[in-house]
Amino acid sequence: MKNWWKEPFVHFVLLGALLFATQNIWSPAAPESTDIVISKSAQDRLFGLWTLEALREPTAQDKQDIIADYVREEALVREAEALGLADGDTVVRRRLAQKMRELIEDRVDISEPSDDELRNWFKSNQQLFATPERRTFQHIFFAGQSAEANADKIITAQSALKAQQNWQSLGDAFIEKRVYSDISIGETTRIFGRGFAENIFAEPQGRWSAPITSAFGQHLVRIAAINTGKAANFEEKRPQILSAWQEAQRRSANQAAVDDVIARYSVEIE
Repeated sequence: MKNWWKEPFVHFVLLGALLFATQNIWSPAAPESTDIVISKSAQDRLFGLWTLEALREPTAQDKQDIIADYVREEALVREAEALGLADGDTVVRRRLAQKMRELIEDRVDISEPSDDELRNWFKSNQQLFATPERRTFQHIFFAGQSAEANADKIITAQSALKAQQNWQSLGDAFIEKRVYSDISIGETTRIFGRGFAENIFAEPQGRWSAPITSAFGQHLVRIAAINTGKAANFEEKRPQILSAWQEAQRRSANQAAVDDVIARYSVEIE
């Protein structure tokens, strides 16, 4: 038969086969269960969440709507899972992992420590509760990218300081302050960078430093005042120490619980 592919009957058969194949591709596999059971405790949870959001108790009609919404969501979720729509979805995977972690961590129970246990933990973590040293410093800023680029300006400023010239008239304009009062090393690091902060907190009080480099440029710095740090007293800080101990124990227990889950699996990396 010539040109058999032009026959209407052939077209009909091919179209039917295509529709059949398409239906098989897109028809979801049957969910594991078609029973949606909403227990009394589940209803109480749904109504409770609704109350928190609406700031009022649900009416009888509200309860019917809440249950209808839940049934609709549950049915669609099951169908989506049967289709495998969540497979490979990073957002869904992370959300499920987060919910599982929360479920595991909710079960962690932290007991009250003995006095000796808390004191021993405090001795190993005193730096967490100590009052840090704070400093007040003045600085003359130079905007060049290197000490070499600023060499002439720095030498001129140093000569002016020796001649008792007003330090605030020297150097380049700075976008923030020329004087920082009672500032910690952490705050100094946040503004100027770690290297600058470490140098500032190693400088003696009362003299102008050699050039110190920051994230902005170079600085001549004078430490005007030092407020020395103070070690923490156990009795004074006991509530904060107990709270920190409990949080540390909770983090450790949570991680151990997650590790126990991971240990159930055999991991192979190709």
